Amino acid sequence: MRAILAFVLSVAVGAIASAQDAPAGKRFSPRDAGFDVVFPAEPTLRDTSDGTDTIHVATGPQRKKVEDLYLTCHWIVNEKLRQEKNVPAYLLGVVQGAVQASKGKLLENKEIALNGFPGRQYIIEVNDRNTMATRVYFAGDRVIYVGVVGNDHDAVTGAEARQFLDSLRIQK
Repeated sequence: MRAILAFVLSVAVGAIASAQDAPAGKRFSPRDAGFDVVFPAEPTLRDTSDGTDTIHVATGPQRKKVEDLYLTCHWIVNEKLRQEKNVPAYLLGVVQGAVQASKGKLLENKEIALNGFPGRQYIIEVNDRNTMATRVYFAGDRVIYVGVVGNDHDAVTGAEARQFLDSLRIQK
């Protein structure tokens, strides 16, 4: 799990540096993932180390000469971790792993749910130029992660960021 979070963070930083313009408002549904989300631009697929296309990245509107980054990823969780009693601890572990991997400061962390799927919403200040807002859900056999990286708290909690995060639909 920490390896996945570290990979997501490295993709996020790399994607900000290599952003390209694309049409706005692209609903995206990863193959066999059971969810979709509306990116503000055409997402770029990034393969994970095992060759699967489970990381999706798109850049957003430019703000203060820094582009916001919108991303999703998902991963399959083993059967033992899927047991209902293990889900809250797993989700907290995702938050803790993100804080450790980013070496950032946890600003917000709360329980959430979407279509009956449990989740957590958290905001991490990575450094003085990068803040990330994330929602992570446990949906069946997988974890679904949606996040926004921006230059400050306002960038990741503003209307555009909320619109992206709220666009997530998880199929039952």
